[in-house]
Formats: sequence, C-alpha cells, structure tokens
Amino acid sequence: AVVSTQSGHYGRDTNFSKCKLYSKGHIIIQDKASCMSGAALNPPPNSSVIDACSAPGNKTLHLAALMGNAGTVFAVERDFKRFKRLKSNVIKHGAKNTT
Repeated sequence: AVVSTQSGHYGRDTNFSKCKLYSKGHIIIQDKASCMSGAALNPPPNSSVIDACSAPGNKTLHLAALMGNAGTVFAVERDFKRFKRLKSNVIKHGAKNTT
C-alpha cells in the first residue's frame, strides 16, 4: 500500500527518517516498546505524569499527545547531554504541556 500526503508518497519500504514529515517534526519514529508505557497509562487530559529517564523524549511526546497537550508531563533526565536532546525534541514537536 502507498500512502499519499501533501509531503509525498510513502510505501512499505519508506525510510521515514529521511522524509519531510520527520525532518519538520510532524511524525516521531519509535519502537513498539516505547509506546507501551503511554498506551498502558492512557492519561486523560489535565493529568500530571512523571517520565523519569525521559531523553530523547519519545515517551514524553507520546504522553503529551495522549493528554491532548493539556495537564503536565514532568520530563526528568539527569544526563545534561541527553537533556539537551530531550529539550530540543520537545520544542521541535510543540509539546506545550511538558516541563
């Protein structure tokens, strides 16, 4: 199957890390295991959630999206280099409910 969007056409063998949707921050690539914690928690909007060891931010961004960008996701990362990556991803993807 091929999916067509305004950004292009995407098939089964598409390398999404090289497509415009990814480079512009419209999609995030993560493995199934990273999605499981957010799906299991399924926080409603206006919740408060702590994401410990949160860099590079995939789980944090997933939680923010599940919450409809409402409430607060407390993203904790002790390694400064990894924290900078987390902060960059949160800004790039527009998660307004993340601190």
